[in-house]
Amino acid sequence: MSEEDLAAAIEKRKLMDKKAFDLTEEERMHICDMGFYNDVIRGYLIKAMQEAKFEKKEISRALRGLHWAFDSVDASRAAEIELQRCTEEENQ
Repeated sequence: MSEEDLAAAIEKRKLMDKKAFDLTEEERMHICDMGFYNDVIRGYLIKAMQEAKFEKKEISRALRGLHWAFDSVDASRAAEIELQRCTEEENQ
């Protein structure tokens, strides 16, 4: 990669980062609710469970639960659930 290409890539990344940070909370939740990141989330779940040495059956079961959650829980509620879990964990 040339220095010019690298500089252009860095500028593009800075612009993308700025756009991401300019979104409101409501806009970010809407993007999540649209399912744009579902494949990425599934990938993270699979990788985390593989690293933790879960069996394939357990990973499949977790993926079915995740599929249910994508259909049944909106992004705002999912964020609340995670915040509650973190708070409870801190208080233990």
